[in-house]
Amino acid sequence: MGESRNSYSKTDSDATFMRMKEDHMRNGQLKLRYNVQIAVNSEYITGLEAFSDRSDAKAFRPMMRKLAEKRGKPHEETVADAGYESQENYLVLAQNKQVCFIKPTNYGPKKAKKYNRQIGRSENGSAGVK
Repeated sequence: MGESRNSYSKTDSDATFMRMKEDHMRNGQLKLRYNVQIAVNSEYITGLEAFSDRSDAKAFRPMMRKLAEKRGKPHEETVADAGYESQENYLVLAQNKQVCFIKPTNYGPKKAKKYNRQIGRSENGSAGVK
């Protein structure tokens, strides 16, 4: 199966079993799927790729490489949702001198008062101590 895969189908060796959100029976059934990535620029689809890896963060770099190949150069700015956040992705974007806007994974909880009061979090420092 390779190093990055831990599941595959005997009928479609490129697909991966993934737990789907829309499972109406709520029994956590795994279904055979591909991770489809769509790139958009000014409301126009500029790229479309299907990956076997279920992780968006791992599909980000190959997708960005393919977009750069098709365009002839990398995009100057990249906007992505929290699923693409990883240190490796930030490093690749910095090496390519691309400005990135990736929503942090903890963006929602970080806005809550309870989160900001937790003194054990390094980003809170002594702000939560009274």
